[in-house]
Amino acid sequence: MRTLCIILSILLLLTPVLTIAQDTKVLPQNTASETTKNGSNDFLEGSVAGRLAAESDVSSAGWVIGGLLCGVGLGLIGTGAITLTASVVSTNPPLTRMALIQDRSSTYQMSFISEYKSTARGKKVWPALGSGIVGTLIAVVIVANNQ
Repeated sequence: MRTLCIILSILLLLTPVLTIAQDTKVLPQNTASETTKNGSNDFLEGSVAGRLAAESDVSSAGWVIGGLLCGVGLGLIGTGAITLTASVVSTNPPLTRMALIQDRSSTYQMSFISEYKSTARGKKVWPALGSGIVGTLIAVVIVANNQ
């Protein structure tokens, strides 16, 4: 029982690290072809706005809980199932976000949508995978201690 508590504590400490790891992403470099007449960079501005919008709109909490439950209940099959589900769930920006950018340039809109989808998918897939692995390890420890 003591071993189980130690392993669970370590795994619970690692879960936030897995979530934080998916947040590190390099934004594209500024290039002259992406700069508009007034000197602003629509591509970069759209990317930053899309990322910020997705970070505020999309929550990872449900995917973490689902990953843990699937990992504990079904092991690696459950982890794969929740990760696959997280990767195919729609990550399109909501219509309210799209309405806010409709007067912007097409470059801004395309980079906004692309970055929104990428960030939203990352906020779903990586937490689901990480917590699914943690759940699988918990199941292995439980089974090993019951034998």
